[in-house]
Amino acid sequence: MNRREILLGGGTSLTALLAGCNSLNSSSETNGSGTNGTTQSESGIDVIETTQSESGIDAPETTRSGPAAFSRAELGGPANATVGDNITVPVSVANTGGRNGTFTGQIQVTKGRSNTTANVSIDDVQPGKVGKANDTAISFPAADTYTLSLTGTNATHTVTVDPIVKQPGQSLAFSDSLTATVKSARFTPALFFTIQSGFNTSKQPGLVAASSDKILAFVRMRFENTGTESIEFNPTAIAPTKGSYYSSLPDSRAGGLSAISNINGSPLSRPVRLSAGGQTEGWLLAQVPRSAAKQVFSLGYQVDGAKTPPEVEWRFPPKSGSRRKLPSFSLQNFSMPKQVEVGTERQYSFTVKNTGTGGGMFRAVSQFRPPDGQNWVGFHRHSARLQPGATKTFKPTMGYGSLGGGNYRIRPFDGQQRSVTFVPATRSFGKGYTTPGGVKITLNGLQASGFYVINESWADRTTPDSGQHYLLVRVNTKVIEQQADGISNEDFTINHNGTSYDIEYPVSDLKQPVRGGLFTESGETQSATSTGWLVFAVPQTITPQNVTIQWSQDNATVRWQAGQNSSTTSSPATPSSTTTGR
Repeated sequence: MNRREILLGGGTSLTALLAGCNSLNSSSETNGSGTNGTTQSESGIDVIETTQSESGIDAPETTRSGPAAFSRAELGGPANATVGDNITVPVSVANTGGRNGTFTGQIQVTKGRSNTTANVSIDDVQPGKVGKANDTAISFPAADTYTLSLTGTNATHTVTVDPIVKQPGQSLAFSDSLTATVKSARFTPALFFTIQSGFNTSKQPGLVAASSDKILAFVRMRFENTGTESIEFNPTAIAPTKGSYYSSLPDSRAGGLSAISNINGSPLSRPVRLSAGGQTEGWLLAQVPRSAAKQVFSLGYQVDGAKTPPEVEWRFPPKSGSRRKLPSFSLQNFSMPKQVEVGTERQYSFTVKNTGTGGGMFRAVSQFRPPDGQNWVGFHRHSARLQPGATKTFKPTMGYGSLGGGNYRIRPFDGQQRSVTFVPATRSFGKGYTTPGGVKITLNGLQASGFYVINESWADRTTPDSGQHYLLVRVNTKVIEQQADGISNEDFTINHNGTSYDIEYPVSDLKQPVRGGLFTESGETQSATSTGWLVFAVPQTITPQNVTIQWSQDNATVRWQAGQNSSTTSSPATPSSTTTGR
């Protein structure tokens, strides 16, 4: 079955968490304005003016006559930084001219997701000397690898700006109003959900399961509005750096993520509005690569949709060691009967093994697809906690109420299916059959007769049409279930060579060739019993030795046929001159 899961974008297509929020506020962020020796330019960019002193003079440079000329420019600074931090980019240039001069230029980003610039001015650089500006401050609002260039020169510097890193349970203020906390992340191969559609009160089990090279990540978050006005935000903007969120379940009949079983709280898969001072806590479900979950799993917030690292990361390292131990389950054996009687229960079995490195909960759902059906229907849940290397064999029962064939599978092992053919139940006379509704039926005393009598007077003898005779059989029923679906005499027919024969309706109890009441219906309360006779008028070619008497109800079918131990008798036919009737 193709899984039709609608997945939100992972780390490559995030929307802004808060409308109108263009910056991140963090306790590690500092303000780069107001440094010593700085004047504000018209464009609002810091202009760094540094007066050359003896301590700033390096080795003499080759000079030439004429005005000041600058070469051998260099940019310095750290190789790594964090989003929002101010970094210092030292600038040095050599005056190779013949007079004192002032160098002016601008540091620009020539590669990376920022338009940050900083003006540089180094005053009174003497001929043959190197002038330096050591307090040029730049900050970056987005994580990326940046190349900085100094205009008019070949000087460049590369700096990698890393995300703000938060540990599980730590909060981050995204604005003056919104604070977010990623509380926990847990991993499991599969989770149960429940399908309940329309007015049907029955509940059908379903399973959301990661593919073989992935695992489910269950993430809990909390958000708080510390402002004075309501705000609307999208929790899914904090997303796995590798992987994708579920926005719905594999079966649309489930009605959304809230159908997942045994989970406290509500899913946060849609935008949330919080009133002033309000807070909310909930969860999100993601499918992530196992390779990512085994190491330091991270959830990130990215300002835009670029394919670069996020600006904020919550990181979840393994509890011990360098790799997280995860469960992984494989299907070792799956056995189904090839043929099953309609309306009966048969045992099937399957064995699973934890082939992973960590213990975990195995979850699976048995599913059936009828011969005329398009959808798989779940009917059994299975679960067990298994340690690495452990196996578990499940032995549930199955059945179906219609003739024909069908397919079974154990989800999440969708690729391994078993075909089962459902045939009518067959019994010899004297053997019982228990209906799906909980009534045990036994037929015995089968015999043929050319007449029946409902009164001791021969004048009341009834005979069938020419070429026919009567087959009489006694029905015994007992209610097995506490509350059963009863059966009636109209559920019985004789089928022979494609022709069906219904029961006769004598007007009163039989006196000959058998004595007793007629069967009408069973009881419906537990242990109730009923007994009585059925009478069929059939061609004389249908005998107790070749007859098939069938009971059918709600597509459950059982057929009684003569067996070695069947008790069948025949009574001689009477002259056709005797009164006939039904």
